[in-house]
Amino acid sequence: MNINKEQIRRSFKKSIGTYDEHAIMQREICCRLLDLIDAYAKCTYDKVFEIGCGTGILSKMLAEDFGIQELVLNDIVPEMEERVSDALKSVELGSFSFLMGDAENIEMPKDCDLIVSASVFQWFENLTPIFEKIKASLTNKGYFIYNSYGANNFKEIREITGGGLEYRSFENMKELLCEHLTLKHSENVEKRLYFESPIDVLKHLRLTGVNAT
Repeated sequence: MNINKEQIRRSFKKSIGTYDEHAIMQREICCRLLDLIDAYAKCTYDKVFEIGCGTGILSKMLAEDFGIQELVLNDIVPEMEERVSDALKSVELGSFSFLMGDAENIEMPKDCDLIVSASVFQWFENLTPIFEKIKASLTNKGYFIYNSYGANNFKEIREITGGGLEYRSFENMKELLCEHLTLKHSENVEKRLYFESPIDVLKHLRLTGVNAT
């Protein structure tokens, strides 16, 4: 896939002030990821790395629910550092640092007990190098927990416009992951948001920054 990362950066930068209010499904996904962390991983972490932290919805949930000594957050939008820093001010946390850049190109931190990512992996062109870097960044007993969006996502818009992001299938995502990591759990969930008009759909995409394509 040929994805314009600069366009993605601009779209999400524009949505910083509106994302949290309108990211209904993304917030629900973060809650589900927390459930999976609780079920499969452990209660405390020395070092946690989040890929694509955005405005810090998942970051704050992690800091509130788990004992984290060192939290490293990454995002392609440099302005997110100030936003997520504000979000974490009220949370007790060992240390926090921000690693700006495209996760496909940056060097990831080492010795991570947990690597997480919410609603980001659909923006990556090549998953194989990403999964290789994640494996190298985890400790021997570390966990990687994430989500992405499947082939049916925004299918109505793609059918009408003939364009949009090309989503990988659930089976393809699992196949690529299993080449590098041991799969403990996977699930394919389909949920729908309903809008009163097509204009409302387009507004929702703009206000959450996901209109980058």
